[in-house]
Amino acid sequence: MGMRPGILVVLALTCAHAAATSSAPAQRFPVEPGPVAAAPTADSRAGEARAAEARVVPPGLTPRHAAIARALPRIDAARLPELQRAAEGGKPDAQRVLGYLHLFGNQPGGVRVRRDAALAYRWLLSAAKGGDVRAQYEVALAYRNGRTLPRDLAQGNAWMTRAASAGSAEGQAALGAIHRRGSGVRPNARTAADWYRKAVAQGSADAMTNLAWMLHAGEGVAKDHAQAFALMRRAADAGQPKAQYALGTFHASGVGTPVDQAAALAAFLAAARNGQPRAQFEVARRYLVGQGATRDPVRAWVWRSLAERSLAPTVQRQAPALEARLTPSQRAAAAALLARCANEGLATCDLAQRASSRR
Repeated sequence: MGMRPGILVVLALTCAHAAATSSAPAQRFPVEPGPVAAAPTADSRAGEARAAEARVVPPGLTPRHAAIARALPRIDAARLPELQRAAEGGKPDAQRVLGYLHLFGNQPGGVRVRRDAALAYRWLLSAAKGGDVRAQYEVALAYRNGRTLPRDLAQGNAWMTRAASAGSAEGQAALGAIHRRGSGVRPNARTAADWYRKAVAQGSADAMTNLAWMLHAGEGVAKDHAQAFALMRRAADAGQPKAQYALGTFHASGVGTPVDQAAALAAFLAAARNGQPRAQFEVARRYLVGQGATRDPVRAWVWRSLAERSLAPTVQRQAPALEARLTPSQRAAAAALLARCANEGLATCDLAQRASSRR
């Protein structure tokens, strides 16, 4: 038996867009190898990755919206009218996708639509009212930050509660933070911990991090350093930079685990590679004094330079003084490593050991 085209579109959109619900950091779009005879260089790989990203993500989006844009199905001009009819017919999935299309603007490799935030949130609000959980969370954020919808904490919290109650892990983690801080509600640490637990059960790294700190301090829950460490490690393993930094402090001071400076450095390095400036400063300090690793002035200078770039001009510059203490061979190694970090990204630039860095 046949199925109407509008229904087919909505089903396709629902399946293709499901990946956008994850709160984990987005992965970079994979680059397909081209028919190039020469082996790719670090510069060419970085350029291909940037080009691939530009093909699927419109410019100027927040990391979260970039992840959603990456997960949206490609909508060509022939499918847009069907999507429009499905949205006008009251299909919440179609309303959400149409809302995101207008929020992000022209879709690289897909349909050309005008960027119109007001129209986007009219569709997202319709989807939220129709029971779409992802749209409910989006509308809650918009009311709370007041950038597109009028700032209204009561409305934002009401929509966040609806999303959280319907099972949104992002909504549950956000609602935990709302009750913990008292943002538009009376502060209630126990209620916050309850919402965090619900989000943790769904794998939310943000909720794991926050609940771990509450267990560490005994805030609204019984103090439990062992459980705090276990949760922080789970969040760090999931790639949460704040958790990776916190895990480093736990290892360094023996919170819920024996003191282990090498493990502390490994955790700080993970956070530093994820762009966490405080972790970059700490990694630089540890390489400089040899805490948790062999003393390495080259890496100390590289990580200090990266941290100062992230926070300039709010921090006192010490990288030039560190550079002045390097030998000529160390300076060459440091410049090469810093260039590699710029070309390849922080995720892998500090993996290889260089003998010249230990002279």
